[in-house]
Amino acid sequence: MSDIFISYKREEQAIARKLANALESEGWSVWWDPKLRSGERFDDVIEKALNEAKCVIVVWSEVSVESRYVRNEATYALEKDKLVPVAIGKVNLPFRFEGIHTQSLLGWDGSKDASDFRRLVESIAAIVGSPVSTPRRKAEVENRRRIEKERNRAEQEAAQRRLEAAAQLKAEEERRLSEEESRRKAAEEEKEKNHPQHRPQIMTTYDVFISFKNLDENGAPTRDAQLANEVYKFLTNKGLSVFISTVTLENLGVSNYKKAIDDALDAASIMIAVGTSTENLNSEWVRYEWDGFFGDILSGVKPGGRLFTYVAGLRPVQLPRTLRQTQTFIHSSESLGQLHGFIVQALR
Repeated sequence: MSDIFISYKREEQAIARKLANALESEGWSVWWDPKLRSGERFDDVIEKALNEAKCVIVVWSEVSVESRYVRNEATYALEKDKLVPVAIGKVNLPFRFEGIHTQSLLGWDGSKDASDFRRLVESIAAIVGSPVSTPRRKAEVENRRRIEKERNRAEQEAAQRRLEAAAQLKAEEERRLSEEESRRKAAEEEKEKNHPQHRPQIMTTYDVFISFKNLDENGAPTRDAQLANEVYKFLTNKGLSVFISTVTLENLGVSNYKKAIDDALDAASIMIAVGTSTENLNSEWVRYEWDGFFGDILSGVKPGGRLFTYVAGLRPVQLPRTLRQTQTFIHSSESLGQLHGFIVQALR
């Protein structure tokens, strides 16, 4: 059982660490777990620690006021009459907490002698009682700090090893793909040379081009690919001609992927950029596709062209700046029908 539970958003881990260290130095036991918090899972471990703590410090910031996890923890602490809120920035507190005195730690550097921190200590002592400073408690605090330092170093070393392994795998995959592309290109050139009548032909027009990131860094299909496939199936069932690289290129037997994709981009009237993260939407080939398509619309090359964005797990404000200007659809049970309606209207 800990005296104090610290509720915070993972972006504020540095200030949470300073706060935990300072309060432990006062003699209190503090529960905070950056590893669990990084996943932000309100699991049994966090719930047990929250229940057993005598006092809950909620760190309010611009990001934490938007977190339902932090709000849930603050609400629980308020109902149990053990809430001590602190603010590390100028924020508008959630309505339920506006009338509660909130101690300011704006600009606090971690010093135990700072007046704001001393006032916080007094507020905690009013709930928990004065801390007991004993040689045993001090030894426990030092031991926890030592363990945390060793764990952080081990995690950093493990992360570095993972990065190095990922870089090696990526290099090997790029080399394999390059060799495979060279073999395919040579075979295709030979086929075209001997059998020109068998050359696959790209459709002259497409209603829709779907842009998405197909594989992740480990070569596994992304959630974006699954989402794009759902869009493809829905629109083709509605009678639209749709280009999606994972299906269309395979059906055509095309080996020169870039040329085939460029031809399809030129032929399509509508593009749908599909994504589940800002990083994936900004990946090299996906950005190449939607950025070039949008440029053709602006320059007048595609006077009737339209660019739509279809996402899951993203808010419009998280989209790349260009895509924020597009009509955006959030994946839901009704969104595919809404997207189809906009496409039909744009094609008229």
